Amino acid sequence: MRDRLHHLRDPIHGFVGLTLAERVLVDSEPFQRLRAIRQLGLTSYVYPGAEHSRFQHAIGVMQSATRLFDAVMARHGRDVTTILAWNDDDVARRRALLRLAALLHDIGHAPFSHTAEHLLPGGQSHEDFTIRIIEAEPIAALIAACGHPHGFGAAEVASLVRGGEREPFLHQFLSGDLDADRMDYLLRDSHYTGVPNGRFDHERLIHMLTIRVSEDGAPHLAIDEGGLHVAEAMLLARNFMFLQVYFHPVSRAFGHELATFMEALLPGGRYPDALDAYLAWDDAAVMVAMRQVLATNSESAEHEAARRILRRDPLRLVAQTSDFASNDEVRAFDDLVGSVRAKFGGVPLFIETIEMDLVGDATASLTMRRKADGTFVPLRAASSLIASLRPIRETRLYVDRAHRDAVAAFCASAKR
Repeated sequence: MRDRLHHLRDPIHGFVGLTLAERVLVDSEPFQRLRAIRQLGLTSYVYPGAEHSRFQHAIGVMQSATRLFDAVMARHGRDVTTILAWNDDDVARRRALLRLAALLHDIGHAPFSHTAEHLLPGGQSHEDFTIRIIEAEPIAALIAACGHPHGFGAAEVASLVRGGEREPFLHQFLSGDLDADRMDYLLRDSHYTGVPNGRFDHERLIHMLTIRVSEDGAPHLAIDEGGLHVAEAMLLARNFMFLQVYFHPVSRAFGHELATFMEALLPGGRYPDALDAYLAWDDAAVMVAMRQVLATNSESAEHEAARRILRRDPLRLVAQTSDFASNDEVRAFDDLVGSVRAKFGGVPLFIETIEMDLVGDATASLTMRRKADGTFVPLRAASSLIASLRPIRETRLYVDRAHRDAVAAFCASAKR
């Protein structure tokens, strides 16, 4: 008898089914903590609807990964026995393993997601904490219950989340060129921010994925020629969402204040390394600490950062390069910042540099299968649109409200 599913209703994916064992995992305290971790940090200060959580995203990634996997398996039918050397039990085992890895892939996030991730101890990332939480109790025991019929446990789930050392092909569904994580966060963030540029025809994308076998016999996800335009649309959506939402200057200014607050508040300027102590931190705990600090009327760094956030008074953007700045433009802007420092010594400044190759990292190994002859070509070679996209490179200068007009006027005059 098949395990009866418990269904959740999701605004992006509709009904999402969970087995009883998966539901128990979702109900665990470490996973429920994700309800109190905002997906987009303090972006709701700019886009009021962006109050969605890592909990919702995790459910969505599990659903997206499952649909991608099922579509690829259905498309190749019995050929998966030849292409992947998987029998029916192998397919069922890997499907269950992928679902858990997708569900748990963000369980180690710090408060407000990426905003102050650099304050994790010992140079660790949220992925490192994710692996540690997966391999610790109670999650490890709950994974064992989910994986019992298929013979896998926490070690296999952690390996798949970490990078797919044991299952490199399966890892591509979770973290690859056109993966479930990106698919969900683009659609979800677009929905909750109200920015339509993050949307694309994900239904067609799901059904256009195929398998390419490289010369060494390794399988890779690829896309059929009929899916070229939706692949382009997803890459453009990602580009637009970073420019309009994730790199929004007001959101980044608030994020700077939050990082300043947490670094001043935490002992040694870092989150605790012990898992129990780390998991006690979520967005609500940070906001409580912020209000308590603000009530002290001190002149500390954390008090000023708390004031800027809670009173909505972050540093203001006064000058910036273009989104795709040349070397000459960056050098000229660096000179301008130096002039501002000399002219306005002691004025609170925040200089932010953004560099990200959104297209390069999304098409590094992605290939397209030609309809005419079945051969595979790199996606960047098949799409002049994708090949034309450049890496984002931008530098910004922020200053406090009291000096904004004076610094902005100085910058405008210096550029003439």
